[in-house]
Amino acid sequence: MGVTDTDQQLVDVHAHFLTDAYVVAARAAGHIHPDGMAGWPTWSAGEHLRLMDRWRVATAMLSISSPGTHFGDDAVARRLTREVNEAGAAISRAYPGRFGHFASLPLPDVPARSTSSATHSMTSTATGSPSKPTAPACISATTATNRSIAN
Repeated sequence: MGVTDTDQQLVDVHAHFLTDAYVVAARAAGHIHPDGMAGWPTWSAGEHLRLMDRWRVATAMLSISSPGTHFGDDAVARRLTREVNEAGAAISRAYPGRFGHFASLPLPDVPARSTSSATHSMTSTATGSPSKPTAPACISATTATNRSIAN
């Protein structure tokens, strides 16, 4: 039976999203052909939802595309990480039940101050308020080689 021949609620736990600011930062850091592709694709929640509906995916857990958010400068990586985490959270809030997101960490910058990004994403950013969760959120740490861990 093919994936479209089921009534089960499918969850995609490996779905990437992009923001314009992320693509600008990646290009500025020399990442012109991500993962060997001809260039950076465009991404929109609407197009992603159409794809999900076509393949009967109920929920997609979004994460930022490779190569992650650290392009060599810890401070810049922390700012970019916060920005993409807030964008992912906003998408999750805009489409409850359809999108969740894996919050990023600016690896390899992992001192205690970096975990504040994860805490922020798991509370106020991911949910809209610290006490009212509305979207699934997890933490995903992605290195330059695109290895992920989640918990």
